[in-house]
Amino acid sequence: MDRRDFLKEAILLVGGAAALTALPGCSWQDAPYSMAADVKKRLERIGEIMIPRTKTFGASDVDAAGFVEKLIANWASKETRGKLLSLIGNPHLVALEKMDDAKATAALSEFDAAAYGKDNKDWKMLKELMMLGYFGSERYQTEIAKFELVPGRYDPCVKLEEEAA
Repeated sequence: MDRRDFLKEAILLVGGAAALTALPGCSWQDAPYSMAADVKKRLERIGEIMIPRTKTFGASDVDAAGFVEKLIANWASKETRGKLLSLIGNPHLVALEKMDDAKATAALSEFDAAAYGKDNKDWKMLKELMMLGYFGSERYQTEIAKFELVPGRYDPCVKLEEEAA
């Protein structure tokens, strides 16, 4: 590299750094989103019906609805957020809050069948997010799936055990 090329590179480097200071700083264009308490409660109810507590814990025990709420607040675009909130506000889902577990399960099954019949992508997305929140939770991964972080320890000979059904 000769002196002329060095000076060109140096000027570009200094000029580029100076140009960065002229750029506007990072700022939120919108106020942070906060989910209304009734919507959050409805989302928790949907999660309880989808993944109820049995021998193992349910969606409410791992706060799968909280996971979905955080995704809606921090990940979803305005359009996606609007679609999901509109779905959660659907009268069929609002009615679940006042039903007992058996009726709510039957009603949600009907809603699910109708939504899949219409190929409702928003409902599928909400279900996927709820499942992701449940199966991705630390409690599920450590207590049910017995997840061990890779690379983990090395055991060359491992006795396979049958799980009790």
